[in-house]
Order: sequence, then C-alpha cells, then structure tokens
Amino acid sequence: LDRPVNGYTIKNNTILLSVEDQGNDKLFSLPVAGGALQAITNMRGSFNSVSASADAGTIISSYENAVMPAVLVKIANGSTSTLTHFNDEKLKILDLPAVEERWFTSSRGKKIRSLLVRPAGFDSTKKYPLFVVMHGGPAGAWKENWGYRWNQHLLAAPGYVLLMTDYTGSTGYG
Repeated sequence: LDRPVNGYTIKNNTILLSVEDQGNDKLFSLPVAGGALQAITNMRGSFNSVSASADAGTIISSYENAVMPAVLVKIANGSTSTLTHFNDEKLKILDLPAVEERWFTSSRGKKIRSLLVRPAGFDSTKKYPLFVVMHGGPAGAWKENWGYRWNQHLLAAPGYVLLMTDYTGSTGYG
C-alpha cells in the first residue's frame, strides 16, 4: 500500500482502513491473511474514525465532504445511511456549490488533480477573479472535506473562483 493510512480496525479477520487516496479518505477492507484491497464505498469525501461490528458486516465512520461537516454514517449491505443530522437545518440556508474535481496532464506526462470551487451565487455569464490556493508542499493534499481552517467556500465567498491543485509529490497519490 503506497498511500497514507488514517486509521484502521480489525474485525473478523478483516482489516478495515481509512486511506488517503487522490484527495479523498476512502474506506477499504483487506483480509488479515493478505490479498488485495477492496473498496467499501465509492463516495467522494472523507471517511475517518472507522469502527465495526464483530463480524465486520456493519461499519460506523465519520464522513464529511466539502459541502458538509462531519456526520456519523452506517455502512451495511452495500448502502450508506447518515446517523447524525446536527447541521442539516443550518446547511439548508447556505449556497455551497459542489466542489469540482479537474485533472490535467503535466508537461512530464503526470496526471495532476485540482479542485475548482465557485463562489455562492455563481453566474456563468460573469467574469470572476481566479484565486490560486497552494498548499505547503509535498506533505499535504487538498481533500474533499469540510475545512475549519481552510474552508474552500469561505475563501471563495468574496467572489473568487478558487483553483486548488495537488502538485507532484502531494500525499495520497502513491
């Protein structure tokens, strides 16, 4: 595994892991005896704080994305359901455009991922200033998560379109 592991638990001879992968914290399972990683979900966002039933059939995790602070979710039988709703009412009144994932190929042939964030009330017929936000080097990545320190939507709020690029060497790309 060439990705950072955020956390894990072992249940019923299965390792359940939260793994940073291409700007997301994804859930995977891995047999204790070895074998291939198996994706548990395909949702964009960040799963952390993994816990599971004794048979590993039900997983409880925190989950967040760029338009939703962390909630607790239950993953069972191939479906994900939200268990907590603390911020639902507050989020309903906010205009939080979905964060877009964009990929391009560098001059050296490497695929590079960026996040594009539009301000609230975005109008495609108008021009907006571009705000390029850089993270501090190879020891980090822009994730599809809710940021309290670097909140994408607050940075875009003055009327900027944000471009947040994970340059070569960012974590979660192998």
